[in-house]
Amino acid sequence: MYRTLFRKIHNTHKALEPGKPFQVPLGTLQAGLAWMGVEMDLDEVECILVNLIFRKYVKGYISHKSRVLVLSKQEPFPKLSSVLLNDPS
Repeated sequence: MYRTLFRKIHNTHKALEPGKPFQVPLGTLQAGLAWMGVEMDLDEVECILVNLIFRKYVKGYISHKSRVLVLSKQEPFPKLSSVLLNDPS
């Protein structure tokens, strides 16, 4: 669920911020979660993202200093069928 929501937020962010389409502020993701009725602080959002990145559901990294999710320019949200085959757990 989080992956799908973050993918949709990324697509919206890409349209609104064409200068930095692959740098999504954590506050934007937090606002998207709040819009869905899920209240979290930025540390909790970061924790969810870390787990999604670790499990390879999202390709990218978190710039903790800038509070930004930096996504891969090539397939930042890989197909789930390819992820499940390579799941580290």
